[in-house]
Amino acid sequence: MGRLREIIYLAMFLTIITTLELMFSHLPNISLTPLLFALYFTNYRHGLLLVAGYIILQGIIWGVGFYLISMFFGWTIWWLSSKNGKNLTTKSVIHAFVYAWSFLPLTWLVYRIDPVAYLIADIPFQINMAVSSALTIMWLYRPLNKLLEQL
Repeated sequence: MGRLREIIYLAMFLTIITTLELMFSHLPNISLTPLLFALYFTNYRHGLLLVAGYIILQGIIWGVGFYLISMFFGWTIWWLSSKNGKNLTTKSVIHAFVYAWSFLPLTWLVYRIDPVAYLIADIPFQINMAVSSALTIMWLYRPLNKLLEQL
């Protein structure tokens, strides 16, 4: 694939992910972000560049804060675990919990929130992310991946 095409796909995915993230922002931890990241990671190189671009855009939109470190760590784990494209539904459920737990150290150290209270309060959000990630990957990954292969 040509270098220009890779840059265009990276920009397209960043735009689509960010737009859909904003569209779903009123729903707690329900998004197409894990699905779209998985599609990019399994089809294109430079997955870490997509994660970095996404984190930068999140900082521009929502403001810069310590949460961006946790987001970067969490989405990098998704990049490392999903780039081979195998068992994505199961991995997405596990990732939902790992992603939430990636916020725990900074939440405890910076904001002084009790870790147990954080984990208990975050359970519904973890479940929402796990279910929405699994369902969107289960239902949409194959058709969208076939579409990308045709490009």
